[in-house]
Amino acid sequence: MRSQVRFCILSVTVVTMLLLLTAGCAAPETPAPEATTAAPATATAAITPEDVIPQGGDVVMGMQADIDALDPHNWTGFFYATQIMPNIYDMLLTRDPATGEIGPGLAERWEVSEDGMSITLYLKEGVKFHDGAPMDANDLDYAFERIFDENTQPNVRTSYAEPVQDWEVVDDYTFKINLKYPSGVFLDSLTYPQLSVVCKSAVEEWGDDFGQHPCGTGPFVFKEWVRDDHITLVRNPDYNWPPPYFSHTGQAYLDSVTYRIIPDQITRQAAIETGELNMTMYPQNREVPRMIEDPGFEAYPVPRQGMPRELTLPVDRWPFDDVRVRKAMAYALDRQEILDVVFEGVGLVTSSFLAPGTPCYWEGAEASGIGYSHDLDEANRLLAEAGWEPGADGILVKDGQRFHVTMSGFQTPLFMTLHQVVQAQLAEVGIEVEIVALEQAAWMAALRQAECNFSDNQLGPGSDPHVMFQALDSAQIYPTGWNAAFYNNPEIDSLLGEALRTMDQSERCGIYKEIQEIVMEDLPYVPFYAQVDYFITSSDVNGLLFDPKSLPLFYDVYIAE
Repeated sequence: MRSQVRFCILSVTVVTMLLLLTAGCAAPETPAPEATTAAPATATAAITPEDVIPQGGDVVMGMQADIDALDPHNWTGFFYATQIMPNIYDMLLTRDPATGEIGPGLAERWEVSEDGMSITLYLKEGVKFHDGAPMDANDLDYAFERIFDENTQPNVRTSYAEPVQDWEVVDDYTFKINLKYPSGVFLDSLTYPQLSVVCKSAVEEWGDDFGQHPCGTGPFVFKEWVRDDHITLVRNPDYNWPPPYFSHTGQAYLDSVTYRIIPDQITRQAAIETGELNMTMYPQNREVPRMIEDPGFEAYPVPRQGMPRELTLPVDRWPFDDVRVRKAMAYALDRQEILDVVFEGVGLVTSSFLAPGTPCYWEGAEASGIGYSHDLDEANRLLAEAGWEPGADGILVKDGQRFHVTMSGFQTPLFMTLHQVVQAQLAEVGIEVEIVALEQAAWMAALRQAECNFSDNQLGPGSDPHVMFQALDSAQIYPTGWNAAFYNNPEIDSLLGEALRTMDQSERCGIYKEIQEIVMEDLPYVPFYAQVDYFITSSDVNGLLFDPKSLPLFYDVYIAE
């Protein structure tokens, strides 16, 4: 029997949106979040009798790169770290994989005040940390104190906790968060592991090294980390407080989950084929159609919401301080060639600042005359208008200076191919690109500080359009956040703030559309690729779910033929 493609359940909706997009139809609007919400009465997944589920077994998942730390409050932007954390830490609230709706996490219910200025979380009782300590509202107080400590990385407090004014422990299981203003996004922020609770004892023991010895309340416990080789989690025997969308209660079925660090895509592909891995992220895209048909595998396409992959052009410095140059680079990109050559047809070309399927995605950004199609004549015209002329060797020259720029890149075969394709495409209009290949931590540091002229990047994933705040707000310029384009537009800052304070989702989408229209003209970033993350498992891996932020959840997973 043919192997079925198992979509992340929420992604069925997202992929439907992508299909509608390719057919020229408008994606459905995302419903507005409710101001006051209680936990749903029943689980969204059918309950399977535990006695028919095999206990034990291990998942070994191939991962593209190592990470820096597993400390949610000191998160520096590593996507792979975010993928691991939901299995170690429980989120305060969650998003149901089937519906995308916000539901219980460590908080079994919550209330938003009538004026929208406070959120009260009512915590589950009986939750324990991995060190055996009981979890209560004082641990949330400790977490927020830590997030807002000036010695903590600023990313989390500026990106996720920015609306917070202060907070208070009402009683042992009631925690109240007071806001600076009503926020249409803060409930979503509570669904991220970055705002979760951590073991106070472990933080006190390990100090700055806590991220190498993480400790939370989640279904799996950190066991070991061998740099550039693997990270292993083992089952939490005391766990019995899952969100209601899971199909069982009690401890996880698996004995362990191991994340194997295998940067080379060909090696990773071989490992899943031979059984060395029973799960991998980013298989070779050319092999995906065959593996979909192979009964020995299951394929999970997970469209990544948030911002698409883009070129980051620091607008405060030469040569990107001229908007005509930035637009010329957008026209010089052949997005279809990038999709076909680099990503082997998996994903979508895009000119939008939000990926298709993301709430408030604006299809008009892709329309002729607004988006940037592949047009070398227009690219050459804009460069000539900006004063650039071809030199003797074809490279553009202005005021005696060659158009020679450096592009920082993540040093993996896939991304090196991407950078080489971009290099060749820009060469067609006389732009000489030197590629500087860096390992992940160095690349991310160079990106944020614009140490090289430009780079490619992808912020997210994100289940709310607020993800644009990190890339566009001037307060997020290094060292605060991820505005790596050094983009400073007071009008955009004002609109982002207005969107943050707006509770009605349709009104928010109108504001984000206006933001996208302005940014399409300013073009501090050049979007080109909407990513679909493929996960492949062996056919005996069952029960895998994905958070709407493309995060694999292993609590329900079991091994059975």
